[in-house]
Amino acid sequence: AFINELCRTLLCTIPIFLYYLSMSYGNMKNKDTPLYDKEKEYHRREQLAMIPTMIYTALETVLVITYFLFLIASFQSILSSLSLSKELFSFSDFARRGFFELCMIATINLSVIGFVRLTGNGKSKSFVRMEKLLIIETLLLIISAMTKMILYIYAYQALTYLRIYACWFIIVLFGLFLILFFQTESSKYTLLKMTYYVMICFLILNISNVSYWAKDSVMAVPYETYEEYRQ
Repeated sequence: AFINELCRTLLCTIPIFLYYLSMSYGNMKNKDTPLYDKEKEYHRREQLAMIPTMIYTALETVLVITYFLFLIASFQSILSSLSLSKELFSFSDFARRGFFELCMIATINLSVIGFVRLTGNGKSKSFVRMEKLLIIETLLLIISAMTKMILYIYAYQALTYLRIYACWFIIVLFGLFLILFFQTESSKYTLLKMTYYVMICFLILNISNVSYWAKDSVMAVPYETYEEYRQ
């Protein structure tokens, strides 16, 4: 049954994956495309660079300080939850709150970094440092959210579709911010690498047979704890 399910999944997933991969590869190698003309891109960036870098540096400094305080509170809550049992502590609310907080923070940071790299008027050393710190703190927040999710899964010793998809999404976010950390310059290659990474993660998700792992986990849960497991 597992092999049949895997074959059906591959038949649907691989053609779509190859289609998007060929489009991305063609866009990267097509030197005649005016969108990637270096001179035009440089002039377009000059037109967009309307806000001084100092303003962006100040904005990222505020975010770095705010996230630093949030990180302290987040890791304190994780340490406090380690000594609690599921009868005394709601791990489901704990993990959900961490996940949705991460979604909001990741959206804000991706928007800020993308907008700054697109419209920034030059880059100073302080600006680069603040951007690096912002990405590092985002990675730590992602680790924090993943830790909460793992504690949630461990408390009930079971997986569900939502837990698997949430973990997958957190891993995708971690990889995207790692790419941004090592790609300091905004270019078409940064976006292409991020696109390739998401495509590969999506392919892995599709061939991993999520229904099998979730069903197997359900069968291992005792009947009296099934309602807790469904939370």
